[in-house]
Amino acid sequence: WRGRLETLSTEPLVLADGAHNVDGARVLRRYLEQYVPFRKIHLIVGQRPDKDFDGFLAVLAPIAARITVTQTSDQSLRDPEGSRRAAERVHANVVVEPELEKVLRQVYWRRPAEELAVLTGSLYLVGEALSLLDSGQIPGFESAGGRP
Repeated sequence: WRGRLETLSTEPLVLADGAHNVDGARVLRRYLEQYVPFRKIHLIVGQRPDKDFDGFLAVLAPIAARITVTQTSDQSLRDPEGSRRAAERVHANVVVEPELEKVLRQVYWRRPAEELAVLTGSLYLVGEALSLLDSGQIPGFESAGGRP
């Protein structure tokens, strides 16, 4: 289904995975280690308050070069500042950008050739990213899979 190990953009390279629990994080990590071991991972994460954010990060943080904590427009995810503090316990390179649209614009603007941006932690987060990219609100992304 959409949002499960889905390439959203090829330029810059952006992958979405709706993993939202520790088991899903393990599957995502295995995939990343097997299929994109040469890429630096920029983990873009937001998660619902009822999920095990610490456990989720414990699985994925070791393979990330950096982590950006974000939020959906409906504010349904964990408070980004609280999430930042949790992420900083397991990773040294953590930033907060509470607006997902800004995060995606920054990824596009930077276009790091050696980096893979991975949106994960919530189907709500992935769904909003899909909506933003599919609608063309973030101009310049080269879509994957023939989507506009």
